[in-house]
Amino acid sequence: MCSSASCARIPRSVVAGPRRRAARTPRAPTLDRLRVDTLLAIEIRDLVKDYRGLRPLRVQAFAVQRGECVTLSGLDAAAAEVLVNVVNGFVTPDAGEVRIFGQATRDIGDGDAWLASLDRLGLVTPRNVLLERLSVRQNLALPFTVEIEPMDESTTARAEVVGARVGLVGETLDGPAANLSSLDRMRLHLARALALAPALLLLEHPTVSLEPRDRGALGTLVRAVAEAERNLTVLAVTQDRAFTDAAAARALKLDPGTGHVSPVSRGWRFWR
Repeated sequence: MCSSASCARIPRSVVAGPRRRAARTPRAPTLDRLRVDTLLAIEIRDLVKDYRGLRPLRVQAFAVQRGECVTLSGLDAAAAEVLVNVVNGFVTPDAGEVRIFGQATRDIGDGDAWLASLDRLGLVTPRNVLLERLSVRQNLALPFTVEIEPMDESTTARAEVVGARVGLVGETLDGPAANLSSLDRMRLHLARALALAPALLLLEHPTVSLEPRDRGALGTLVRAVAEAERNLTVLAVTQDRAFTDAAAARALKLDPGTGHVSPVSRGWRFWR
């Protein structure tokens, strides 16, 4: 879904397709419902979504509180993409309910409302792309503007602040993105996803391109960012043990056959 070169957040050019439908009248939540939702960034119940895989994506019950940093394992690349698209509202469930900050994604009435809802989200995914010939600084500026040749002082300053949050500083900013190491490329993706201060950060198999020695380092960085931003909620879909051990305040695993979500101990058995 996300292949825009101009933004590391969820792209705004994909409004066509699943989100073009007649507006619906939102259902009024009960008082109990409102009390619960004020504490939750993500709530999924009885989710079923067919994506023409071996089996539909199923999630019985899953919730992430505001401000948590959670990892979820048990999903391959295709299922992870579907889950991310369900959470960000790009597609709606075949059955069940998904609520983001208390709002059911089914109740987002049209493309404009969906685009507005994306202001709360940042996304790190292998489907995002970088502009390889442009400098790292210019890539960092793209969430703010497309006017990057030349960049004005204000945009330059904003780009450098964003880069510093993930350790991209100094001469690294001057070189082309194509020269970055795999780890620094992920730092750049992360920085762009954080640029517009999202309330929810989604990471979709963020370590697939990394060397084993770098996976824990990325997890440590994600955890540090989550702790620095007190209002930021983080959900990372990953099969990577080193990343999970470094990043997660709470690690969960989905059984893809039943849809049951259970806690994962730090001694979990790992597979790719």
